[in-house]
Amino acid sequence: MNNDWSADFSYLYFKKLLHVARLNFNLYCFRDALEVFNVSSNRPLLFLRHDIDIDLNKALKMAMIENELGLQSTYMVMLNSPCYDVSTETSKKILKQLLTLGHEVALHFDVTKSKRNDPKISTNDIEGDIAHDIKQLEQIIEVPVKSISFHRPLSQFLKGPLKIAGVINAYSKELMTWYLSDSAGRWREGEPLQKLLKPTNKLLQLLIHPIWWGEEHKNASERLEEFFRATTFGWSIDKTKEFDKALAEHISVRRANANAIKHAAESGKFDTDTNALLQRINSHEKFGNNDLNKWIFEHINIVEGDAILDLGCGTGKQTIRAAQLTKPKGKVIAFDISEKALDVLTTEARRLNLNDFILTEGGDLDDLEKYFSEQYFDHVIASYSLYYAKNPEAIFKFIHNHLKPGGDFFFCGPSKDNNADLKNFHNSLLKNEKIKESKSAHFMEETGMRLAETFFNEAEVSAFQNILEFNSADSLFNYWSSYNLYNENIAGDFRKAANKYFETNVIFRTAKCVIGIKAIK
Repeated sequence: MNNDWSADFSYLYFKKLLHVARLNFNLYCFRDALEVFNVSSNRPLLFLRHDIDIDLNKALKMAMIENELGLQSTYMVMLNSPCYDVSTETSKKILKQLLTLGHEVALHFDVTKSKRNDPKISTNDIEGDIAHDIKQLEQIIEVPVKSISFHRPLSQFLKGPLKIAGVINAYSKELMTWYLSDSAGRWREGEPLQKLLKPTNKLLQLLIHPIWWGEEHKNASERLEEFFRATTFGWSIDKTKEFDKALAEHISVRRANANAIKHAAESGKFDTDTNALLQRINSHEKFGNNDLNKWIFEHINIVEGDAILDLGCGTGKQTIRAAQLTKPKGKVIAFDISEKALDVLTTEARRLNLNDFILTEGGDLDDLEKYFSEQYFDHVIASYSLYYAKNPEAIFKFIHNHLKPGGDFFFCGPSKDNNADLKNFHNSLLKNEKIKESKSAHFMEETGMRLAETFFNEAEVSAFQNILEFNSADSLFNYWSSYNLYNENIAGDFRKAANKYFETNVIFRTAKCVIGIKAIK
């Protein structure tokens, strides 16, 4: 583990923190501070706070975890975050859900830039601004606001008065006697679990920022890049760069984090990006003539009770169909590296009442033995995924060893002719840049076939074609920007060329050309 890290930033670790906190402390929201101070107790007090600097959805996830454990905490909300708008119906719905779960919704106040630059500013100078924002937030959540915290607090604000503008100040002297925070995605005070196990003070304030947490541990740079890609998907270059600058300023990121955001802005929409995947799926369904999913399942004879592994499942197009075929006695394990994609799959499975037949697992393709060492399958499916593995030979060996006798492995991906017309259109806009080679096509036409013949008794090859007919410059651009051809340097030229093309043409056609290989044990 990197030395910058002293704890695991996964939801599992968060649950451990909550369990230990509940055992050793009496937990309170900030709204209860005045009452609590007047009650004597042999157990130390813990005020749990979340500053929602970036992501309301992640805050709701943590709130639900706390609710499952019977706990309540304080969620501090910003009125001027560049990452979310509390006045939208979606945001209001999330805030109402927080309240319904029993949590406190309070104000996360950010001092204006002009006042922040005033070295003599005190909390007295901003009481009017705070009172204004409190009133605005109260109109949104329709309940009184009883506490505040400061975003990037100035040093003179620390250990200030207990109340400011009539509400509890999280940075007051009384509430800052012992303070632990995951600010900037790391625990500055050291590993928190051990500190919670052995309290050294009668009052602890624990600050957790939802943005740094997820189903699996990732460092702060990875979390920011993940958020940045998801947020800016489909945006113009200028808008993306503007948001890049605003986000970096908003969270005062360290240099490494700023570089991660910059990398995300420049690197395009990757094949594994969930939003890009959803955009491609939508384009295939809206502008295509043939159904890839139907073709895939023509090659896989799934019956009730089968055990199925879907590798690189993405948002679950194949997982859902496999579950419908194997239920009620069978199971599908959906495996993918993207937490967001698995969330999309889980939501759809619940909508279709298939969640009892689908298990999701997040991880890297090269670590299959770590996750499934003792499991065996009737079918393994891998659609548009195997070529991301660092060691495909090891994966083929694993699949062979974990297929039941007579079981089969179906994998598919693009051929070298895939999207030839779109590639030609793209390449015509390049100047001195090198044309990208398709590693995925090389895998399907050479490596994949060779490995299938090496490890399995039989290997059958089939082909699929789906003609995509785009009817506007926007539809063509949106598809291209979700595809691995995407190149920020020519995005403006691509849009201009697309607009010019549709001045004289009604349809732009390109063919999705897919190779499927069925390996039988």
